[in-house]
Amino acid sequence: GRAADESQKDEAVAAGGLLILGTFMSESERGDMQLRGRSGRQGDVGESRFIISLEDEIMTKYEIKKLIPKRHYPTAETGRPIDDKIVLREVDRIQRIAQGDTLELRKRLLKFTMIGEKHRDAVFGRRRAFLTGESEVDIWQNEFADDYSTAAQKFGEDKVNALQKRVILQVINEYWSDYLDYTSYLRDGIHLTRIGGKNPADEYNITCEEFFSGMEEQVIDTMGERLQTLLSLDNIDDFVINTPTELWTYTLNESGEELLKKSFIETALSEEEEESYY
Repeated sequence: GRAADESQKDEAVAAGGLLILGTFMSESERGDMQLRGRSGRQGDVGESRFIISLEDEIMTKYEIKKLIPKRHYPTAETGRPIDDKIVLREVDRIQRIAQGDTLELRKRLLKFTMIGEKHRDAVFGRRRAFLTGESEVDIWQNEFADDYSTAAQKFGEDKVNALQKRVILQVINEYWSDYLDYTSYLRDGIHLTRIGGKNPADEYNITCEEFFSGMEEQVIDTMGERLQTLLSLDNIDDFVINTPTELWTYTLNESGEELLKKSFIETALSEEEEESYY
C-alpha cells in the first residue's frame, strides 16, 4: 500500500537514490537523455553514470579511430576516464553522425513504403465498402449483363448477388497477394536500375503504380471468368470459393539496403575503373 511505498522511497533516498548506469552510447542522443532523466527527477536524489568505450559497436561502426588525431588516440589502457577534449568532442560527433544516418534511413524507407501504403488504403477501402454494403457489388450487372441475366434466371437474383459479393472479396484478396508478391520481388532487384543511371526509388514507385493501375482491369476479367464458371454449374451451391491455406507476410528490410545495393556487374566495373585510375 501507500505506507509500504513511502517506506521503500525513504530507504532508496537513504541509499543515495536511483542510480542509472549506462554501459554504451546509443545512436540517439534523445534516447540517452531520456535514460539519464529517469534519475533525480523532481528534486529527488540520484545520479546517472554512463561508461562507454572507444571499442563499442557504434565507435567501430563509424570509425572513430580515423576521426581522432593519432597523437590524441589512447594507445594503452590506463584504467582511468579519458578527459582529452579532442577525444570527447569526436565521441559526441560520432553520435551526431549516427543520428544523421538514422534520418537518411527513414527517408529511404519512406520512398519504399509510401506507395504501398497508398495502394493498400485504396484496396482495403474498396474491399471494406463492399463488405459492409456501403458500395454495391455490381460488376457482373455492368460488365457482363447478358451472362448475369442468364445466371439470375437460372439460380435466382438474390443468390447470384450474394455469391458475387463473396467472389469479389476473394478476387481482391487474390490480386492484393499478387501485388505483395510482385513488389517483394521488385525490391530484391530494383538496385539493378542503377546500371542504367536511373534512380532505384523512382523506378520502384513508377513500376508499382503501373502494376497497380492494371489490377482493376484484371479484377474485372477474373470476375467474368468466375461468372462463366457459375454458368457451367447446375447448382449454385457447387461454386467453390478458394480461400488461402497459408498466411504470407512481406516486410521491408529495416535498413533500406534495397536502395543502396550495387549489382555484381556495377561493383566489378567500379573496381575496374579504380584499378585503371591508379
